[in-house]
Amino acid sequence: MPPRIRLMASTFDGIGMGLGFTVALTCIGLVREILGAGAFFGMVIIPEDFHISIFILAPGAFFVLAILNSASEQVQGSIGHQRFRSPVQTGVRRRLLQLFRLFLHGEP
Repeated sequence: MPPRIRLMASTFDGIGMGLGFTVALTCIGLVREILGAGAFFGMVIIPEDFHISIFILAPGAFFVLAILNSASEQVQGSIGHQRFRSPVQTGVRRRLLQLFRLFLHGEP
């Protein structure tokens, strides 16, 4: 590939990655704000008695990330997307399961 094409591809890749991370961080912040403070741009959504204060703290971001990740997996699973597994991944998975069975039951 000529350098100019690589430069354009890298530029668009960088813009796409930046926008993707911006959207992801905005979603995480929005969910944390709603669950932790109960408000969204000053509009009270959840009454003060039902705020979950852990979401305001630093670990709350990890909880929200886990929630959004599992929701994404559920949506992708319900649509019917199949994850691609290479033969190497399948072989490694099979071998790990054999080792796990050997460890638990003493038989392969």
